[in-house]
Amino acid sequence: MIPDSSIHLWHEGTVTKNAQVFNRTVIEVTGKRYNLWYSYAPECASYISSTMDPQVIASIFFAMRYGNRLIAHGPVSKELLKNLDRFQDVWTFWQADLYNKVELVAEEELESAAPVNEQALVGFSGGVDSCFTVHRHLEGLCGRQTEEIGAALMIHGFDVPLEMADVFSTAAESAESLLSPRGVPLLRLASNWRQIMQDLQITWEDSHGAALIACLSLFQNGFGTGLLASTLEYHPLIPWGSSPLTDPLLSSDRFRIVHDGADYPRQRKLPILATWPKALDHLRVCWEHPELAGNCCECEKCIRTMLGFRVMGMPLPSAFPRDVSDRQIRHIEIVNSTAYHEFSLVLQEAIRAGIEEESWVRALTQAMERYGRKESPIVALRRRLKLRTRVKSLLGIAPA
Repeated sequence: MIPDSSIHLWHEGTVTKNAQVFNRTVIEVTGKRYNLWYSYAPECASYISSTMDPQVIASIFFAMRYGNRLIAHGPVSKELLKNLDRFQDVWTFWQADLYNKVELVAEEELESAAPVNEQALVGFSGGVDSCFTVHRHLEGLCGRQTEEIGAALMIHGFDVPLEMADVFSTAAESAESLLSPRGVPLLRLASNWRQIMQDLQITWEDSHGAALIACLSLFQNGFGTGLLASTLEYHPLIPWGSSPLTDPLLSSDRFRIVHDGADYPRQRKLPILATWPKALDHLRVCWEHPELAGNCCECEKCIRTMLGFRVMGMPLPSAFPRDVSDRQIRHIEIVNSTAYHEFSLVLQEAIRAGIEEESWVRALTQAMERYGRKESPIVALRRRLKLRTRVKSLLGIAPA
């Protein structure tokens, strides 16, 4: 990082093209300029924020990576700037070798203002987590934490690349057929944000929460809350782009962020989601093969979800056209520690159910052990000891 490596954001206004409104921002970083855009239908224009809160949230990771100041040439909520200060504390503690804390500057700092209403805009992908969040809030299963869902937001350019317009359209139509009968309209948004992040070598694993929340907060003139479904549980709390610790720190007094469902491991969400059968048949979890507009039943994410149904004693829904074999399970490429954690939860459920000797459970154990051998000896040892302690606890074996 060089002295005074400031990153600048200029909001360039909107243009309408091909029946879509393009909301444009110029980002200047490391001597280069990038044109960030978000596009939406004209009928959504009244929902769009007049602040630069969304652009600041969208820029925070490459600011921490490449700059020492982030300067927004426009109005930003003072409360968001305060929260982002603490957000940076978390990430620079988690990954001090990669990110540094930056000064946040806005041409105008907006004083406190009430949200426009109490309705929530929920991020929706069609996967287990977002379907679970929609279902339990619509059914009032959250007690005093229940949010009034006003609409769902589906984003093109994140898991489905921008060049796959037909694939995204098919996925959005499937989501609409699921949500519309329950009175939840689906809003569509497209953005080139991920393309810019790839050019700047910002990992999706770290930045996806901020990316999603930036999209939700773009609609803060129509909704008072952004509802984001959890990926992981409260424990363990690990460096991951969306978490119950960091997501609320991207709130402002104008737009509150709620991280939902972290008290449920993913496989424990499935029996509750089964009371909405249509959701199971419309699940879309695959990200390695977005061109299929469905589930490939072969990638790590598909297999992980399919084993969740299996370990909970539930039939495989029609969203997964074929089951997974022991050989496929044994040769799973576990991509990171987060996926490893998810598979370990499946293994724990298998032990609770007393089926740890079934062939598919043994195959899963072998795949997890292979992942452990790829890690450094110390990290792998710690992981194996932690897993062994969990298994012994579940089996009622006292530690030595």
